[in-house]
Amino acid sequence: MNWLKKFGSLCLAVVLSVCLLAQVGSALADDKKVTSVEVETMPNKTVYVIGEEFSAEGGTLKVTYDDGTTEIVAMTDSSVKLSKPTMKTANTKNVTATVGKKRVVFKIEVVAGMCVVTFDLNYDGAPAASTQEVSKGGTASEPAAPARDGYEFVAWYADADYTHTYDFAAPVTGDTTVYAFWKKVGADFVTVTFDYDYYGVLLNQYSYPVEVGTQVKQPVANPERTGYAFDKWVDENGSDFDFSQPIMADTTIKAAWNKTVSGQNTYVFEAEDTDLTGKIGPSYSGSAQEESMIIYNESVGASGNRMVGYLYASGISLEFYIASDMDVDDATIDVSITGEFVTMSYDGNDYQVIVNGEAKSYPRVTIEATQSSMPQCADLISIKGVHLNKGANLIQLMTNNTNEVDGTTFKAYAPIVDCVKVTTEAVLIWDENHNEPATGNYQK
Repeated sequence: MNWLKKFGSLCLAVVLSVCLLAQVGSALADDKKVTSVEVETMPNKTVYVIGEEFSAEGGTLKVTYDDGTTEIVAMTDSSVKLSKPTMKTANTKNVTATVGKKRVVFKIEVVAGMCVVTFDLNYDGAPAASTQEVSKGGTASEPAAPARDGYEFVAWYADADYTHTYDFAAPVTGDTTVYAFWKKVGADFVTVTFDYDYYGVLLNQYSYPVEVGTQVKQPVANPERTGYAFDKWVDENGSDFDFSQPIMADTTIKAAWNKTVSGQNTYVFEAEDTDLTGKIGPSYSGSAQEESMIIYNESVGASGNRMVGYLYASGISLEFYIASDMDVDDATIDVSITGEFVTMSYDGNDYQVIVNGEAKSYPRVTIEATQSSMPQCADLISIKGVHLNKGANLIQLMTNNTNEVDGTTFKAYAPIVDCVKVTTEAVLIWDENHNEPATGNYQK
């Protein structure tokens, strides 16, 4: 029995020795300090939709120690502490990975959603369309030009009617299909133009080449126009266009319309939708410029709750570019305005309403305001019997006085402008040829 006791004691001593050595080794490892941490490989997933759970799977870190050695450690390893970002809002998010007392930061994207962009090769017998998954608000990458026997690739178009080429710099806001356009090698081509036949929109016509002797296809989508319904496509003489006939020469095909509104109608043009580029004006004790001149206020009855102020210097103006479908001589222009800080009065000389270069007169108006009170917006400026041209028109509001206000940086009397209202039997729209409506002023 004694030898068994001695053997047991010996085994226990060996075990204790091994444990002691392990502890010493562990202590030595703990003494090995981390001097730097770098991202070796990013996680498998770096773009998330709002609400998805972050995962570090696939990510690795390069850890450097004070003895010069390095180690590749998985981001999911227990030695790595991750500060996971909130996934409730769309934005670029920081993720911090810490090993020892050293850390590294890398970025992921949280987006509102994902969109699929489909590249349709757009001919019978074509291979299956390729696709790209793009984060909502992101941009698609232009693929390499496709090949097709006997044809030359021209461009990717935004629609099947070839109204305009696809803009790869534009943000993708939903699932999108773009279409390849081809020209037959060695064939003769003429130009076919589809003309919407009215003024005021940027896309009022589009053209593309058509092989001589072939038919031009009728557009899939009908054009749209404020105050009108599309009727049909006609030739330059007004006769119905025959899409079954071969095209032999340059051809223009026009849209025919039926007017859907009648009588007098009032059209509202918001001041905040005018082009504010380069504009700057005095505030009570400083200045504001461009989109900062837009005032948001829900309590004064402004249409859209937005107005444009800081017009308190001679020469500051707002330009309302408007397109009309007809000549009229009896339009009425009302300007909805308010004021701030001090009571101001002005007439058609002090604060001008200029229509197509002609200053219009109106009776003196007074806006009573204090530093603590802004009155309700009202149509205080009203001008009747205004002539509007068919096509382009400009209504300009301009400060034209030097009535400084003591104790402020105001250099002139001027209103805060809510909107311009035009009542007429003509159909009016913003003139897109002058970058209006400039909704980018406040829709960021």
